[in-house]
Amino acid sequence: MTKAVVKYGLIGIILFFILVVVWIVYAMYAPLGTYRCGTFFSYNPASQDCCMEKVYEGTTWEECGGTCYNEKTHDCCNGMTYEGNTWHECNGMCYDFQKESCCGDTVYTGTNWKACGSSCYDEKTDDCCAGTIYQGNSWKNCNGTCYDIQTQDCCKGTAYNGTSWRECGGSCYNEKTDDCCAGMIYQGNSWNDCNGMCYNLKIQDCCNGTVYSGTKWEVCSGTCYNSRNQTCCNNSTLIKATGICS
Repeated sequence: MTKAVVKYGLIGIILFFILVVVWIVYAMYAPLGTYRCGTFFSYNPASQDCCMEKVYEGTTWEECGGTCYNEKTHDCCNGMTYEGNTWHECNGMCYDFQKESCCGDTVYTGTNWKACGSSCYDEKTDDCCAGTIYQGNSWKNCNGTCYDIQTQDCCKGTAYNGTSWRECGGSCYNEKTDDCCAGMIYQGNSWNDCNGMCYNLKIQDCCNGTVYSGTKWEVCSGTCYNSRNQTCCNNSTLIKATGICS
């Protein structure tokens, strides 16, 4: 029994020393410019990689969950390899960001999901305004108030019903029903500016920068006249009823 133990012990020692010698010789005489990979392999780092004691062609091999993968063609997520370079982690789940979204630690189908307040929404179909989700893509923020631009307007921080509200001076007006002239709001849509003065073109006229009562005012040789009862003849104005132009 003792002789057998000694015999096999010597054999083990001899084999150990043989392996050591082989390893030393390998390390000493491995090709120049190569690195050791495992116990018995070498690789050229310029064109090869070492992963889990195995040599692979290419320089982009990494370990993922006990296997090796090429990071040029695959991704590693939660210890699993996935084909392609479009995989990310979302609260422990793996998703393809070209087809899916991660929002609120949840994976959604589609790439347009965003956070809004404590919820998530698809920005293709909905809007987020002031932390609240609204159906449709026509919602904007007006000084903290959310309004639908299809049916409302924002003027000086206030939301109004209708889409024709504009600023005039320091106030807002509806251009469908009112006019803005020289920073003042006038009722109706018949107001114009005449050299800084506002006039109602339904009952007044502007001629040479002056406002006149009535309409149909025109210029005759630099002078304004009312063409309703006057005429311009040879650069002079004549009363139609009594004057004769020759």
